Amino acid sequence: MVAYLKSCPEGLYQLDVAYNGKIGIEKTLENIPDHIVSDVMMPEKDGYQVCDTLKNDERASHIPIILLTAKADAASKLTGLKRGADAYLTEPFDKEELLVRLEMLVERQKRMTAYFSKNLIGGNLRPLCLRSGLASRVQGRGAFFKILPRNIRYFAEFKS
Repeated sequence: MVAYLKSCPEGLYQLDVAYNGKIGIEKTLENIPDHIVSDVMMPEKDGYQVCDTLKNDERASHIPIILLTAKADAASKLTGLKRGADAYLTEPFDKEELLVRLEMLVERQKRMTAYFSKNLIGGNLRPLCLRSGLASRVQGRGAFFKILPRNIRYFAEFKS
C-alpha cells in the first residue's frame, strides 16, 4: 500500500513516510508538512489518535489530515471526522479522488493564508479572529499557515 500511495502523487508532492502513528506524530512536529495522509489501523498510535494528538497541538492543528483506510463503516468514518480528519477515504480508493482532495486542501490553505495575510497587513483583523485566538497565533508566527510546496506526509503500518 505504501508503494502504491507513493506512486499516486509522484512528481506532484514531496513525500515522507512514517510506518506507525507514533513516529508519524514525531516527524510531523519536527518538520511541519502541508498535508497528512494516514491509515487508521496502525501500531503504536492509530489514525484516530494521530488526529487527536495533532489537531490538539498548536504547532500542527492547521495541517489537513486525510484518513485512508479499509474501515468503511459509517461509525468509523464519523469517528475519524469527529476527531478532526478533513477527509476520510476508504480502500480501495480512487487515485484521482485522492489527488483532487489533496489539491482542494492546498487551494483552501492558500485562500485562508491570503485572507489572514491581507487582514494582518491591512490591520483589519476581524473580531471573530480576535475572539478565537487566531490573531495571537498569526502575530506570533508572522503567518497563519506555513505552506511548503508539494510536501505531504503519509503514515501507514508496514507489513513485511
